[in-house]
Amino acid sequence: MTHDKSRGRTVVFGAGILVAALALAGCGGSSNSATPGASASAGGSSNAALGPDKKASGEPVLIGSVNDGVSAAIDTSKEAAAADAVVKYANDHLGGIGGRPIKLVHCETKASPTTDCGNQFVTAKVIAVASGSLGQTEPVIKPLNAAGIPVVDILNQSPGFLGSKIDFTLSNPLNAFGGPAIYAKKNGIKKAALVVIDVPAAIEPAKQLAPLLFGNAGATVDVIGGAPGAADLTPIIQAEEAKKPGMYHVIGNPSFCASVLKAIKTLGIKSPVTGIDRCLDKTSASSIPGGFKGMTVFTPANLDPTSPEFKLYDAIRTTYSPDVTSDAVYSTGYQAILGLIRVLNAANLTDFTPAGVAAAITSAPPVDLPLGGGGQFQCNGKQIFISAQICSSGGITADATADGGVENFTTISDPSIYAPPTKK
Repeated sequence: MTHDKSRGRTVVFGAGILVAALALAGCGGSSNSATPGASASAGGSSNAALGPDKKASGEPVLIGSVNDGVSAAIDTSKEAAAADAVVKYANDHLGGIGGRPIKLVHCETKASPTTDCGNQFVTAKVIAVASGSLGQTEPVIKPLNAAGIPVVDILNQSPGFLGSKIDFTLSNPLNAFGGPAIYAKKNGIKKAALVVIDVPAAIEPAKQLAPLLFGNAGATVDVIGGAPGAADLTPIIQAEEAKKPGMYHVIGNPSFCASVLKAIKTLGIKSPVTGIDRCLDKTSASSIPGGFKGMTVFTPANLDPTSPEFKLYDAIRTTYSPDVTSDAVYSTGYQAILGLIRVLNAANLTDFTPAGVAAAITSAPPVDLPLGGGGQFQCNGKQIFISAQICSSGGITADATADGGVENFTTISDPSIYAPPTKK
């Protein structure tokens, strides 16, 4: 495992690291994206999955919960519903945090760069903030960082977030590139093509990180930008196919990914195709011959219905937010708040201040990642050299179904993919 020796150091390539928009806002992610494993939850889980009662008592612990809410491009409001459900569960069955009940303070950024959520949390005197996948990161964390209030997220990749000593992304946000690099290495593929939606938040990180990660896999990679909203991407795929790549990896929103897949199928290309789970939705699936079947996707959540983590997830959702359907937005919000609660309880938090929370997060032992398929996170600065704030080098891969669902989840890990570049 390769890492920086100094906490908080971020290695920045060019204009910066990935931006959280890759997960939602920057790729134009839709609230109608696929519900990975949704079909598997039929019948629900027994409330026995919640475990024995362990009621919290005493003075509440204030935790901030932030999401972008509803805007013209996205709807992440289900993150708040997931956070509420998890907190009710934790207060009933985990003893809250350190035996004290958790009280959430909610705020929505409305995807506005002038959001005042950070200042609102400071005024409310929260001791930490959780977010599933925040698009408007910098204006939120600036006042929080100044006040020493830590933030945890599942997929955050903004330069400010990854450069802060008190902000933590619990899962591996680089899996969008590292996952396909691991796939290439495993399958002996020596040349890959990344087809990326051509917006700065996606294309620039792809150009900066993909060559390093695929190079560590013994492969070369072409990064190809495709215009957002383009109905026909056949010309750029045809030009790339002349170079005979051994695989295609797609990063974008559902309509973009559908255009890429239609072009690949129109040209009769047989090379394997991988992508991020936000590529998937049922509407786009219906526009693709054969749908998404055959595509391998990389995702932050394992929703295998037979796994203990999914059974807990399903029990929490159906018990505490029964009117809210499961989807990628809900599960991401769930992972963030439960991850924060788990790590603070694992560290036996007794100092209920922002400084105490930050110290507890960095000193905690490895903790099970919610919906992590058996994977763990540890925020000790030793997971990925690019940033000490990334708490996991693992990832999850799954098979897309024709209609945009996801099945056959597998946890993957290869720290060598994230090794620093060799000095010449």
